[in-house]
Amino acid sequence: MKILVQTLLLSQALVAPLEFSDALKLADKNEAGLEAGVKSTLVQSQDTALHAAMANCVALAPGKLPAFTIVLKLDASGHALQSWRNNDLPVVRCAERELRNGSYKTNGQDEFYTSFVVSFTP
Repeated sequence: MKILVQTLLLSQALVAPLEFSDALKLADKNEAGLEAGVKSTLVQSQDTALHAAMANCVALAPGKLPAFTIVLKLDASGHALQSWRNNDLPVVRCAERELRNGSYKTNGQDEFYTSFVVSFTP
């Protein structure tokens, strides 16, 4: 019986949803491990997607655009499998939705985490 309970607890831990903070740590780790050329290509693909997302979502922003972070878990081909955000304003939910539809250039690693840390200065 003890083995069954331990197995059940372990299986629940393996499928527990990942929290935003944990996903962000994985993104930081994945991005830090990229070679310079791959990192540059990833940043360019992120920049293109973020500019398009904000163009489509900026009308939903309150008077001042908020700082926010979005984390994507990508498959080996660079398409989003899952996402997290640290802000629930409509403009951020819209940006998350738009960024999930993007395609990103990574090192081909399956389950690659990447983040978009966005802030605005006057």
